[in-house]
Amino acid sequence: MMKRVVAIREKFRDSALAEEYIEGREFYVGVLGNRDPVAFPPAEMDFSGLPEGAPRVLDARAKWARNSVEYKGTKSIMPDLPDELRAKLQKVALEAYRALRVRDYGRVDLRLTESGEIYVIEVNANCYLEKSSEFAVAAERAGIGYDKLIGRIVDLAAERARIGD
Repeated sequence: MMKRVVAIREKFRDSALAEEYIEGREFYVGVLGNRDPVAFPPAEMDFSGLPEGAPRVLDARAKWARNSVEYKGTKSIMPDLPDELRAKLQKVALEAYRALRVRDYGRVDLRLTESGEIYVIEVNANCYLEKSSEFAVAAERAGIGYDKLIGRIVDLAAERARIGD
């Protein structure tokens, strides 16, 4: 691994970060709000279309290379989860959102291990907002249509501007 870190540092002339891979299910929880943020129902990344032994990560190929095995082998779903698990994922997402002082909206990416541990993979303070994004689909599932969602984000930002936050 050190060889890879050195190569990255030399190529980009910047720091390199290595993360431990966490095996498990991957969830995305959208959060909306400032003072009293609300977590949307979790979306899950379904990796079942990937070949056996392929890494279960949503990398650049899985996101953008439409003809790749990774792109074709992954899809976002809105799973039916037990209430307790859904609430636990939302709680962790809200805690991460608040801890990093995200404002207006964001998405928290989580991994759930087989033993039930939840790891925060990423807190994305500027996640995709198109109608088909996990964030917008989850908002819709929470009863917030797309136009209302975008309006709410604008209102939250405008409110912050008025109070100087």
